Amino acid sequence: AAAQEMRGRVDELVPYGYVQTFIGTFHSFAQRVIGEFGLRAGVDPDLRVLSNPELFILIRDHIFSFGLKTLLPTSNPEKYILSLLSHIGSLRNEDISPDEYLAFAQETGDEKLIEIGNFYKRLEEFLISHNATDIGGLITNALKIIRTNEDIRKELESRFKFILIDEFQDTNFAQYQIIRSITSPESNIMVVGDDDQSIFKFQGAAITNILTFKDDFPDAQVYVLKNNYRSLDRIVEVSYRLIQHNNPDRLEEKLKINKRIRPVREGRALVRHFFYESISQETDEIGRMITEEHKDGTPYSEMAILLRHNREAERIIRALNLLGIPWHFSGNRGLFDREEIQVLLSLLYVLSDPDDSIHLYRLASSEFYHPSGIALNRAAAQARKTNQSLFSTIGDKGFLKTVDDESRAVFERLIEDIKSYAQVSISEPAGRVLLQFLKDKGYFKRLMADGISG
Repeated sequence: AAAQEMRGRVDELVPYGYVQTFIGTFHSFAQRVIGEFGLRAGVDPDLRVLSNPELFILIRDHIFSFGLKTLLPTSNPEKYILSLLSHIGSLRNEDISPDEYLAFAQETGDEKLIEIGNFYKRLEEFLISHNATDIGGLITNALKIIRTNEDIRKELESRFKFILIDEFQDTNFAQYQIIRSITSPESNIMVVGDDDQSIFKFQGAAITNILTFKDDFPDAQVYVLKNNYRSLDRIVEVSYRLIQHNNPDRLEEKLKINKRIRPVREGRALVRHFFYESISQETDEIGRMITEEHKDGTPYSEMAILLRHNREAERIIRALNLLGIPWHFSGNRGLFDREEIQVLLSLLYVLSDPDDSIHLYRLASSEFYHPSGIALNRAAAQARKTNQSLFSTIGDKGFLKTVDDESRAVFERLIEDIKSYAQVSISEPAGRVLLQFLKDKGYFKRLMADGISG
């Protein structure tokens, strides 16, 4: 999306007739190198790029072929797959090959490191045999092509005479090595970045890239962009004072430049800092302050809560719900934690096994059916008492006579739906069954009526 936006801006700003301009991510550049030069370098140009789930499944299905011992518990053979892949992803980000890691492990004599090194080496061989790689492997394969073929390296260096890299502080070490491989100290290269905004270290970003750029390109000129168009002066001042605690490991200190920001917008914003002894105390206080601000006339739509991680949202959301405060979460809240997804999963469980009383209870109590709470709890109690499934209970005519007419109709419709969609599931994939269910229940029409997109 970012690359597409950049292409649009270039089309608007650059005169007609410019040619051979590449705008994309490091991974798309690596894919381009592999596709164009792979055959010449002994790398399959049609490498299949696996997503993380695809890679996990592929390894899980062949887990006993990697020579693992201590990292292969018999009770749960796939226990360490994700941890191993995460570690290997970090090694790739740091441009550490299987042979280099294995040599290091053998030098230490650490048996577990040696086991990981052997796994890393066998994984690379395994992926090659399956004509596949992962996202990190795109970078390492492109680097391999450039480093082992001087003619290809020179061709790329002559082709890319001008290079501009945005968000340079978020690049990892291996990505920077691609740039260094196709440039020289005399190259026309420009990087845009701010070491104070480096927030992707957990994804492998190396702040050393921007800190050492002047060492690699000593003739590079430094231009400091000081105008801040977003925040008011007090916020800018407080943030600048706070970031000073990262000295001396900052570009400002290293290059002896002045990065003090000037706010363009006028106005005063109060900055307050609170410390709480517990998470629950913090969330309660956030809710209280929002309630007070709203009573004083501030619309909910003009208040925002910024979080460092998406996972922190759940505790805030719970506190807001308890106080009846409306909210909208713009992050990627866990898909499988959403109520509607839980209900759809319960539907699939019930279609597979109608006697799954726990998932049937969730499905029955959802917005799609929702009998009276008294009737549903009575059905659950009756099922336990008679040692029957909830499905058998709500399908029993004798029991149905004991509940109100509306709940009886809901139970009968639920039983009929389960039988009907179970029949459909015999010939149709799960996705089609869920889509048909949502259409039949008018779910999409309700979303459109409520003005909810996507």
